[in-house]
Amino acid sequence: MLAALTAAHAATADAEGIPPAATADASIAQAEALVALVRQQQPNGDYRVRMLVETSTAATPLGLLIKGSRTSTLHRFDVLATAPSELRGQRLRVVASGGEPLIITAQHDKSAEQALAATALEAPLFDTDLELADFLGPQWLWPVTGLLGSQTLLQHECQIVQLSEATPGTRRLRACVAADIGLPLLSEQLDANGGVIRRYRALALTRIGQRWAVRVFDVEHPQRGSVSRVQLIGAEFDMP
Repeated sequence: MLAALTAAHAATADAEGIPPAATADASIAQAEALVALVRQQQPNGDYRVRMLVETSTAATPLGLLIKGSRTSTLHRFDVLATAPSELRGQRLRVVASGGEPLIITAQHDKSAEQALAATALEAPLFDTDLELADFLGPQWLWPVTGLLGSQTLLQHECQIVQLSEATPGTRRLRACVAADIGLPLLSEQLDANGGVIRRYRALALTRIGQRWAVRVFDVEHPQRGSVSRVQLIGAEFDMP
């Protein structure tokens, strides 16, 4: 199914991406409120999520089971490969504590737990376009630097917020946040020159109890020409 997906993304990226903004001088307070709303949607308590990941550079889909527990100061979770057979049973255990910055340790299968460098958060997860950063959201802790306009996605009115790394002249995150459900439906991570490093695009939504969730989404790396489509197979949040 993904054989032509990379080419399709390349042809439509400019049309479907976040439109460039002339200025970033709109209400910072409003943008900060939207970013806070996104942070509030991160699960608290115990949760379990099953995903199927199809990647343009892989012949076989990847099955993932993410089991975790989150409080205001501690986030523990396991990422377990359930398919294909050659990866089944491989596990990565992650513990993140504190706030800014996150202190993160990781343990592969039965190896010793070790500190995880920030750059390791952006390494491909099981050779897909997913990253550990997708489960931890460190970019949502970056300083908010602008409210850039609005865009309608999946029949939701979204506001475009911009966050920038604390180090001047480095990366930025632009995200279209649907305020009514508290979810980013499109985001782009930009390099210092404004080039798109990574693009996330929600394709379908669902409700799980009282919570909205993205049921299908794409993660694209335009500079390396790869894209992964992720389907939410099942999820339980706020488990007792």
